Amino acid sequence: MYILLILIVVDVLGLFSVLRRNDLDPINKVVFTLCIILLPIVGIIIYYLFLSSRKRRKFDISKR
Repeated sequence: MYILLILIVVDVLGLFSVLRRNDLDPINKVVFTLCIILLPIVGIIIYYLFLSSRKRRKFDISKR
């Protein structure tokens, strides 16, 4: 029961995170939103993996 509640909270937070971001194209927002809704656990993991790789890439470019 608590695991389901935690999963729902994490999914809702992930959806808010996707929808709040201004640096994503609209098609990417739709893709990430569908991933999170259709594949809750996998979708969140994929989103945060891409999020962290984009942040690293931005940081590396700004250092140059």
